[in-house]
Amino acid sequence: MRLTTCVALMLGWLFISHPLYAADIVFEPITALDGAISFSADSTSTHVQVNDLLNNRPLKTIPCEEPSAASLLPDESALVVFCQKQKQLIWINSGFYDVTKTQPVASLAQAQLHLDALSKPPKSHREIIKEVVLLGTVHDEHYTNKNYSIDRLRKTIEAVHATVALIEIPANHFERGLKEFLESGKVTATRFAVYPEYTDILLPMARNGTITLIPTAGWSEPMNHFRNQALDAIRHNPMKKKNWALYQNDQEQLAREEKKHGGDATFINSAEYDKSVAKAQQHYAEFDLGPGSWERINASHIRGIERALDAIDTPNTRVLITYGALHKYKIMKALLSRPDVKILDSRQFIPSY
Repeated sequence: MRLTTCVALMLGWLFISHPLYAADIVFEPITALDGAISFSADSTSTHVQVNDLLNNRPLKTIPCEEPSAASLLPDESALVVFCQKQKQLIWINSGFYDVTKTQPVASLAQAQLHLDALSKPPKSHREIIKEVVLLGTVHDEHYTNKNYSIDRLRKTIEAVHATVALIEIPANHFERGLKEFLESGKVTATRFAVYPEYTDILLPMARNGTITLIPTAGWSEPMNHFRNQALDAIRHNPMKKKNWALYQNDQEQLAREEKKHGGDATFINSAEYDKSVAKAQQHYAEFDLGPGSWERINASHIRGIERALDAIDTPNTRVLITYGALHKYKIMKALLSRPDVKILDSRQFIPSY
């Protein structure tokens, strides 16, 4: 073997094994639990790339030189990355894909200690009993349904006297929406904006200090985009015509049940209603909608609810759970399996009209 070839091979081996070789600098790609998005270092090791795995599109590129370690927070609200050249940790919001916080850190070893602490899930307190009220809502229909109006919903929530509310808001939308509401009295850019039970009732209560809100929803924009496209494809697929018709019939039957009871709050929050919903969602549950499919999205919501309940360490804390009424039967089933939960019938708090 020629001398120049030997030298080249030796230099190549030294370069590959050196700790500053690019392959050792970057962190391994990290995927969200639902498989919707991933975070990875780009090929130049100067940026973090956020990718929509469901819709095959890049979402954002964030400057970060030598991104050498990273971890998702337990609630997946943000990815925390150590940018080694800048010697700082950055928090990348997993819903809006921007940097919300930075922290100087001297070394990779120190950064890893911080990341390990941040990624550690909170201690579970399943030995502590919590009182839980599960309240199904109808979102913007509260504005038009006289039997489950915003006023009646407000009086119901106030009558519960909960100190904690687990809400249908994803963790990566929560801080931004709460900050906007506290500063301006309204919400425009987050999931809060589409739920009057929060904008009109629970956010004002949180501002007054009468209740603590905890986000638990599994919704994400990539998941929702993929689900909408998948539903549209099923709707227009001649091979799925029968399946779509069965789904439509199910929904029409549920609508007739609701109309028969006048959309009353007590019916919406009854076991009878839950049985009707379970029946109505059978064919919908068969559709392949990725992370937004009926089973998977409910499982994601329930993970958030379980995590929040686990973290409560004060005995007999009264917890209000507010979700769209269609999800209620799934959540109730999960709650019934927990020995640390005492379920209170939400109907006892609904005022008579």
